[in-house]
This record gives sequence, C-alpha cells and structure tokens, in this order.
Amino acid sequence: TLPVYCTMTFASGGRSLTGCTLPCFALTAQSLGVSALGLNCSVGPVQMYDMMSKLAQYTDLPLICKPNAGMPDPATGLFDVEAAEFAALCARTAACGVTLFGGCCGTDPTYIRALSDRLQDAQFERPELMETAYLICSASQIRDIRSCAATHVFSDHAAADAMKRRDYSGLAEVAESLEGDALVLDIH
Repeated sequence: TLPVYCTMTFASGGRSLTGCTLPCFALTAQSLGVSALGLNCSVGPVQMYDMMSKLAQYTDLPLICKPNAGMPDPATGLFDVEAAEFAALCARTAACGVTLFGGCCGTDPTYIRALSDRLQDAQFERPELMETAYLICSASQIRDIRSCAATHVFSDHAAADAMKRRDYSGLAEVAESLEGDALVLDIH
C-alpha cells in the first residue's frame, strides 16, 4: 500500500475556498487515513507559519508545507519573496512540526535548493497536541461531544439501518425529522 499525502489550499483567513477550517481539515483528513497532511499554494511563507501552527494542534501526522513565493505582482506576474527569504520563512515552520517541505507557485529549483540548505540547521519540534478524541466536525465547525449541550440521544431502527448501509441521505432525513435543535445525534 502506498502512502497518501494530502495537502489543501487555504486563504490567508485560514479557510478554504469552500469554507473549510484548518482544524476541520486536519480532523477529516486524519480520520480518512492519510499518511501525512498539510497546506499548499494560495499564500506565502509568512501566512503559512500561523496556519501550520494551528494545523499542528489537531494532528500528530507528519506535516507538509508548500507555500507560494509570496504573492504575484498583478502588473509583472513576479512573486514578491526571493529564494533566501522563502527558505528562512519556511524553516520557521519546522518549530510547528513540519517535516515535509516544498514550494508552489513562483518557486523553482533555486528556492528548493535554498530551502534544503536552510533546513540543515532547523530545529524540528512538535507543539502540544490538543485532545481530539472527542471532537467531531463538519467542513467548518468543530464540536466537543463531551460538552455539547444540544445532543439528541435516540434509538431508531431507520437511522441504524441507514448507518449500516452508509445511506447518509437517509440518515439526514431521519435527523431532520427530529424535533429540537440538536447539534449532535447519538444513535443507539
């Protein structure tokens, strides 16, 4: 079996184009069994540092960092971060637990060579991991099921059957038919 590495693009606000948050991405990708996860494209290495710091709190998987060479000048198309600065800024993310590095838009072999040289002296660390065992998420929200006040616990054969068949549309119909404003359904 080959390893699966998954990277996703996030804007400077920490959301994907579809609204996915960094923690939701980490929890979802990890639960799908990826071997490593991280971020690519869209932002330069300055913004990537903060995003990688946040991502590292939600997974113990190897982390990937592949930023752009800054942002392109609309008039010239040239990116605003040179190879040496790119390497220095990327190397900071080693303290966030990043161990897999690369470059996206605006980078070339010069950037990767400078990054490789700079990483020779990097301090690779890993920040403290959050307790994620009780977290569930949608694409944009996380809930800790231990403190979720709006939980609906019920026994329902239709829901159980839908779960067994992986019929998520059917399960959604059952959930929508329930009264109340539960954020979490606990099906027995």
